[in-house]
Amino acid sequence: MSSSPRARAALTISTLVLLVVSMLARAADVESTIAGRVLDATGEPVEGASIVVTWPAPADRSAARKETRTSGADGTWEVTGVPAGTYAVRIEKSGFKPAQIARFVVRPGESPRADLNLNALSAT
Repeated sequence: MSSSPRARAALTISTLVLLVVSMLARAADVESTIAGRVLDATGEPVEGASIVVTWPAPADRSAARKETRTSGADGTWEVTGVPAGTYAVRIEKSGFKPAQIARFVVRPGESPRADLNLNALSAT
């Protein structure tokens, strides 16, 4: 049984539409990485700083997510597997004033950096 050219064209178009919709849905689920480096006021790396990345609960109303990392000897850190969205990044280390980015935006497939400098607490 042969199909008409019109039926084959409709099947081809339907297949292409499903493929495009599938690719768009997959792109929306792409996870990203937020990485950064913690430096002091002189530009030297700050090892052992606490980095807390938080983002609001998703639409399904599960709990807000919070990831904590510690900067390495070179001041670097990263959080992997983050979905697109708006985050807060807070960095603290004893002897320094805390630093924060209140609205850090991550777009699908991007891996943005959150580099911050910490200023030493003044002796009083």
